[in-house]
Amino acid sequence: KMPKQPFRLALTLKGDFKGTLALDAVAATLGQTSLTGNGHLRLAGERPKLDGQFASSLIDLANFTGPEETNTTGASDGAGKGGRVIPDTPLERSGLAALDADLGLKAAKFVAGKAVFEDLDIKIFLSNGFLTVRPLSGAFAGGRVEGEITLGGVNAPTAGAILNLRGLD
Repeated sequence: KMPKQPFRLALTLKGDFKGTLALDAVAATLGQTSLTGNGHLRLAGERPKLDGQFASSLIDLANFTGPEETNTTGASDGAGKGGRVIPDTPLERSGLAALDADLGLKAAKFVAGKAVFEDLDIKIFLSNGFLTVRPLSGAFAGGRVEGEITLGGVNAPTAGAILNLRGLD
């Protein structure tokens, strides 16, 4: 499903479509979300593999998922369910097995619904349908968060998080 807002992607592509492609000077925007960096896409093997280092001034997940639903009182769906920061929504996992990845991401601001992280620095590993974000560090709610998140098992779902939260408001 393609986002309804304008999407822009520019990059320099070098290499072999039967082997590895260099993705240089990547610059992507979707809504207010932007991403720059460099990477490689290996096309040979059981699954494609993407690796690279990327940075962003802002990543807002609403640019990919659409705005948060509102209920009939005008409050956001999360506020109508006790003000959850982490939504009670099943996670779509079917795409996790589509490729493997080893990515670094630094985002000045990362917005996921009501959760806003600043100076986010993460490493993303995706292998055979299992996602690991480790390390994860950034500013959150007036303090710091560090840790890791795992998500996997397309057929037998699992999820986990180990987070160290300090100095939160």
